[in-house]
Amino acid sequence: MSPHRRGSQSRMTSTAEAPTETLEVPQFVEEHDPISCLLDSQERLIEEILRSRGAGKVAFAAFMLKGEVEQWWKAIERLIKSRIEDVVITWELFLDVFDQKHFPAKRKEKMEEEFLNLRQGPMMVAEYEVKFNALACFLPHQVPNEAARGRRFKHGLNYAIRQSLEAVGLIPYADTVERAMALEG
Repeated sequence: MSPHRRGSQSRMTSTAEAPTETLEVPQFVEEHDPISCLLDSQERLIEEILRSRGAGKVAFAAFMLKGEVEQWWKAIERLIKSRIEDVVITWELFLDVFDQKHFPAKRKEKMEEEFLNLRQGPMMVAEYEVKFNALACFLPHQVPNEAARGRRFKHGLNYAIRQSLEAVGLIPYADTVERAMALEG
């Protein structure tokens, strides 16, 4: 877990019939956490909790923001509401505003370049996988499916492991990682 990403247990009930569950809820604590893919994990969690109740996604995500990021969002929310009467802040608007602030184009370009140039080098396969996944979640267009994800992962592996995997042919991402770890010894 990154030092900026903290989990806190929260008790939530989504409907009267639903049981109360204890969830490990990821939180965006500091703005210098570009590799946590937090919004993706929050969105999956929000969708699971709220199911078809999309109107609460922004409120839930805002609830998860802490510290400077929380203060920033409160200020932005006030600004938006002061400029547009009766505005409903949609999930798409929230993501756009959040991305503009925390993941500007230059940062995205740098992350994409880092992802495309990522090589295993002296890392163990498991370490390489962590770095690969941390960057890949911000670049879904680079790995749109399991086959593309497996090819991209294999591309960055050290030569000996990559060559051994080439003989196997195209295999799903999870199998590629598993075989690469086995080949590493």
